Amino acid sequence: MLVKEILTNVAYLLDDNKLIEAISQDNFTGHLLEDKNLLIKCVNYVNNIIATEYFHIDETVTIDNSNGLIPYTSITQKTIFDIVEIKGAFGQKINFKTTTNGIETKKGKLTVKFLYMPEDVAYDDNITCYPTKINARIFAYGVASEYLFIKGNFDEGDIWDNRFKNALKSIQRNHKEIIMPNRRWQ
Repeated sequence: MLVKEILTNVAYLLDDNKLIEAISQDNFTGHLLEDKNLLIKCVNYVNNIIATEYFHIDETVTIDNSNGLIPYTSITQKTIFDIVEIKGAFGQKINFKTTTNGIETKKGKLTVKFLYMPEDVAYDDNITCYPTKINARIFAYGVASEYLFIKGNFDEGDIWDNRFKNALKSIQRNHKEIIMPNRRWQ
């Protein structure tokens, strides 16, 4: 989903005709440019909330650990916020300890699975890191909420915040297949 699409949804949710027009024409001046920049900051904030609290983004890399300490920068350039697991060459789980310098663990060829923060996005960027049903409308609920909180409109911000959290929880639930028992005709 495009950041521009999210901002369009936010503008409609807030019923801000000037912002809707500015987005459709890609013409931002004065306070509309400030609003656009603030909304993009809100998009990045909401993106981080989704990635850390609702739908984790993970990656797995294989590393040859020669000295017992794996520096975070040798794993990835992304911002890691949790190490999920480390496995050895034969798929066995390996104990590890996270430190400020990296991960202390045994030597050898290891597979590291970690969770990371999404990179900041800009106006023309596309957010593609979620393999779920998160769409621009749900994202817009969170962005509208944060924007309104920043602007001091706490009551309306709280309404959008509740919609945002409820929408995320509804797509986060595991939907089990319903199997009805066979009926016999008598």
